[in-house]
Amino acid sequence: AVQELRQTSSLRPKDVIAVAFDAAETIRNAIVKNDAMVKAEIGAKMITIGRSDKCTAEATVKMEGVEAWIGIRKL
Repeated sequence: AVQELRQTSSLRPKDVIAVAFDAAETIRNAIVKNDAMVKAEIGAKMITIGRSDKCTAEATVKMEGVEAWIGIRKL
């Protein structure tokens, strides 16, 4: 989902991004627990939990069968 948001925002893989997640507690906890791995996997410098109005692209997706909101912005 993050890579699709990069494409819709005309961002390239080398662009540094911040990602915001808003999801059920189990998803939030997994993201926080695996912060470094998640950042490396999606190519993000920063991850925040909760919605942000600073995001330039956003989507609602299913993660582990649970609805989640993801937003990205270029840093």
